[in-house]
Amino acid sequence: MRLNRGITPIPMAKRIVVVFSLTLGSIAIIIGGYTAYWFIASSTIEKRIIKWTATQKKTGLLFDVNVSEVRGYPLKFEVLFQQPEIQNVTDKWSWNADMLAASFRPWQFNKFKLVNSGHNTLRYFDGKIWQEYQGDIGNGTASLNIDQQQIEQFLINLNNITISKLSDNTTYLIESVQTQVEKFQNINSDEDIISKTFATAKMDIIGLQLPPNFGEEMGNTIEHLSFNVSIFGHIPTGDSDTPVQIWRDDGGTMEINSFHCRWGPLEIDTSGTVALDSEMRPIGSLTADIKGYGDVIDAMIMSNIIPLGDAFLAKVAFNMMAEKPEDGGPRVLRSIPIIAQDGNLFVGPVSVGELPVLSLK
Repeated sequence: MRLNRGITPIPMAKRIVVVFSLTLGSIAIIIGGYTAYWFIASSTIEKRIIKWTATQKKTGLLFDVNVSEVRGYPLKFEVLFQQPEIQNVTDKWSWNADMLAASFRPWQFNKFKLVNSGHNTLRYFDGKIWQEYQGDIGNGTASLNIDQQQIEQFLINLNNITISKLSDNTTYLIESVQTQVEKFQNINSDEDIISKTFATAKMDIIGLQLPPNFGEEMGNTIEHLSFNVSIFGHIPTGDSDTPVQIWRDDGGTMEINSFHCRWGPLEIDTSGTVALDSEMRPIGSLTADIKGYGDVIDAMIMSNIIPLGDAFLAKVAFNMMAEKPEDGGPRVLRSIPIIAQDGNLFVGPVSVGELPVLSLK
């Protein structure tokens, strides 16, 4: 047996050292490259933000953002904004805050998390005057997804909120608010394939404390308020002065998948479809389960909202349609129709009020 004396075997220990050194070297190169990428990218974030806000001007949104710091190495970018402000020149509203933090993963530039706490101000034009609200948030987070420079999904989670309306010095306290808004495309295929924009919106409010002397007969706290709606029809961007009218003319409808309210003796669950008539008044058909309607009518009498005679007739009509629970509780209206038509609102056969003309643009 011959041995190849020209090759010197490398001892196993040296092999391990070589492999380990190469591995460490590769890791060091990767870490160094990623670190360089992170700091180069962080230095261009402000330019990216300015470019994105410029694209939003065509939707009517104006952003005033001051980037004070970019941090979060190595797993995220966290951008701190000092006194950010958003103005919607089309719908005439604005919002600003003391501080806002936005964070996202270095490998995922279309999903953001926002953190907001402290003082906020919201202003909007109600058609006659500017209304201003100031609010303080104990803890607030939000997340949004952006597709092709448009916000496609927005989620908000706020806790321990104090809201003050400056015009009449009223204050509202809210334990928690959760909101989700999503905009996407629905493919319809009747004759041709048509791409029709629609959106969904969900909100869940717990512990809404009303100002003193507001709804005393019902109690000053709305324990629970929630809704889930789907909006069908073309939703125009901010380049239109009359987006709601355009939506209506396009055959826009709002499907109320669920609505729930528990306020003192009142508990209501309803669903149905709502649209706008030619005079911009709500029109639609819903069904509802209503508990505590008698107490609500009594509260309306005490607040001079409804005449005594009309209230008596309404009670008689509702009592005839309501079910008497086996446990002996108050009567409950089951699957009662709610109709909005010709500017009037009907609960069953009873007219309970007139509907306003929407002045939204």
